[in-house]
Amino acid sequence: MNHNIENKNEQSKITHNITLDELIAINAKVRDIDPDIHYLDGAGQINETSMTFNVLAYLPPLPENRRQLIEDILENAELIEDKESKATYIGICINAIHPFNDGNGRTSRYAYFRTLSDGKIPQNIEEKILRNSEGRKIVDLNPQRIHIRKLFNNYIEKIIINEIEKDLTMPDRICGGFYADFVDDYSYENVIAPPESTREMRQALYEIFTDRYCGLATIVRSLMATNREELLIVFTKQTPNNGSFLNLDELARELTVDDISLLYDTHVRMRDEYIKFLQKIFTLPEYANLSKEITRFYRPNLPEDSMI
Repeated sequence: MNHNIENKNEQSKITHNITLDELIAINAKVRDIDPDIHYLDGAGQINETSMTFNVLAYLPPLPENRRQLIEDILENAELIEDKESKATYIGICINAIHPFNDGNGRTSRYAYFRTLSDGKIPQNIEEKILRNSEGRKIVDLNPQRIHIRKLFNNYIEKIIINEIEKDLTMPDRICGGFYADFVDDYSYENVIAPPESTREMRQALYEIFTDRYCGLATIVRSLMATNREELLIVFTKQTPNNGSFLNLDELARELTVDDISLLYDTHVRMRDEYIKFLQKIFTLPEYANLSKEITRFYRPNLPEDSMI
């Protein structure tokens, strides 16, 4: 833990807030692109890759929604007084929105330290955070980290329960939904879907079934909207360690093409809801303790002699 940052929590408000143009310039810098022609070119997703597999790990909001979401988080950041919390909020949201086609992690780290230091990042720190492997060791603002996913799922569960006014216990996670035994074999081609499903429908199911953030909430909300919450109970299985999961191998066989259309529309909203969840956590007083917890969780690992 870096005690230099921890001991500066009572610093004054930030007076120099980062702008959208600066974010674009930062990303242009880390990707060696002319900033005068650069733009929010994000169109992809975050994959988890190793020597043996390459699978979907996180699906950001739709590309056409990302500019407005970035503008919203920068505007809301002005409401956050604590420098470290503001830096954490901006950094996580950049990664979660994924506004650029590449370099989102490096951009998020730069924006984090740019916010934390009022634009005066020490050169030795700047050089390190702009390198992928070394930068992640200093601060990893990846929205895939399980701590945030659990907080989000708990938050969404409370919202859904309040919406339907029923005593509902959500499973811990979703599992299955493919004619395949291993996660790295999952694809839209072997997703369990109605025979008449189009490629686009199968792709939508693939994205929902593999989404570890919004997939569960998407399915639960869709079942609630069609008054079929009993399927949630029927297809939820218990695990030996007192956990539970929604068995998509069984549930997927109950879906129709109309269900897939509803799931897709719900999933789009849920992906935006994740960003709005982060906004609420860091800007509303009732979530102050939670925002402090997240800020501590993402605290960078800096040398003791750091000037930040």
